Formats: sequence, C-alpha cells, structure tokens
Amino acid sequence: MKRLPIVILLALSILLSACGAEATPTVDMAAIQNTAVAMAWTMAAQTAAAVPTNTPVPPTPTFTPTPAATPTPLFTPTPLPTSTRDTSSNPCLQPLTHWTGAEARVSIQNETGGNVTLSLCLYGGNAKGYQGSVSTSFGKGGTGLTLPLGCYSAYAWVNTSKKQYTTQGYALCMNNPDKWIIIVKQGGIVLKAP
Repeated sequence: MKRLPIVILLALSILLSACGAEATPTVDMAAIQNTAVAMAWTMAAQTAAAVPTNTPVPPTPTFTPTPAATPTPLFTPTPLPTSTRDTSSNPCLQPLTHWTGAEARVSIQNETGGNVTLSLCLYGGNAKGYQGSVSTSFGKGGTGLTLPLGCYSAYAWVNTSKKQYTTQGYALCMNNPDKWIIIVKQGGIVLKAP
C-alpha cells in the first residue's frame, strides 16, 4: 500500500502543476518595432501604386485640307498595230489624212455603254479615187467627223467596265454632203441616212 499513496501523490502534483500560474512570454521590442516599420513601408508602397498615372491629353487634330482631285481621262486610246506588209494592196492599211472635194458631216453615236476606238476604211465609190482609213476614239457620248464621200467598212474595239469586244459594219455608203449618222452598238455598226 505504500505504493498507492506515491502514485496518488504524483498524480496530484501533475494536476497541480498543470493548473498553476502561467508563464509570461518575453516581448522583443526590436521585433515589434521592425514589424511596424515594415508594415508602414508596405502601406506606403501600396498607396503609391494605387495613384493613377499621369496620362497626357491626346493632341487636338488639326485640319489638313484635302487636295482637289486631278481629272484623269476615262479612256486612253491604244495605238493601232503597225504592219511590215505591203500596204499598197489593201487600202484599209493606209491612213487617209487629207482629201479634196465633196465631204459628208458624220455624227457617230455610241450605244455600247463603253469607250470605243473606231476605224473607218474608205474602200471604193469615191469619185476622186481616195482610199485609206480614218481612226478615232471616243467615250459614251460619241463624236463627229467630216469624211470624203464614198463607201466605208467599219470596225470598232469596245471597252466597257464588264467586258471588251469588237463590232463591225460594211457598205456604209455616203453619197451627199448632208449629216449622216453612224451608230456603234454591240450588234454591229450601221449607217443612218439623213
């Protein structure tokens, strides 16, 4: 039985020591001061980061006048190809640049909707024996010419915004000086008498 009181005494001493006064921790004042300084610097850095950046105001646009449009021709005629063949046998390969005698005033109407290069070949029926070709280029409205009287064949190159094609007409004979009308259209070239 002597052992029992020692065990009880030991248990009581453990219980009493557990309920005893608490020990006070030691405070390191330097650590508290360093923590406070670090927190202050962190807050200052965060405040500085939150300040908006100084964005410059965009410049006011200045008026720059647009230069006036330069007119450009709608159609530039392509020169007809030259040939090294003997042109004396074919009158349409010789240019008709001058003549004397009776002439006809001709109005050329363009019904193609595009730009036209027209070649008219005087091949016969002329009292003075003139032969050769006259070429002209014009836009949608048409043009006018003065030609010697006689019979012509006509060939036109047409250039529209959608396509390019050729059209032709034959036996366009003018026998008086009145105003004749040549109509260029997709289906052919026709002569309308005065």
